[in-house]
Amino acid sequence: MIHPAVDDQLERNGFCASCGQRLGYPSAVLGLTEPTLSAGGTATQVRSQEEQIETMVDTLYIRLAEVTGREVDEIRADARQGRFLTVPEAVAYGLLDGQVGPDAQGDRGRRGEQA
Repeated sequence: MIHPAVDDQLERNGFCASCGQRLGYPSAVLGLTEPTLSAGGTATQVRSQEEQIETMVDTLYIRLAEVTGREVDEIRADARQGRFLTVPEAVAYGLLDGQVGPDAQGDRGRRGEQA
């Protein structure tokens, strides 16, 4: 289930990285990979779908560049390479703000404990 605040950000911005807090669990690994899609239909339809997909991917890279402060070409190259990042690497890259831990979870402490 998506948290209502995140869902609202997704509806308004179309991209969760613009949310207020971007946190990752210590064991998480983020994959910065180029999207893979398939197209079908006539040659004209496939070309049209390819153009639409390229526009969508370029928009994604532009948004990631805005969020991370990195160049679009660097993000595109990393995605084409299929770069995977640990949480500390993702924080350094600008994809995350921090790591989920006792301080980030407020009064709950470790997962499942009640205050």
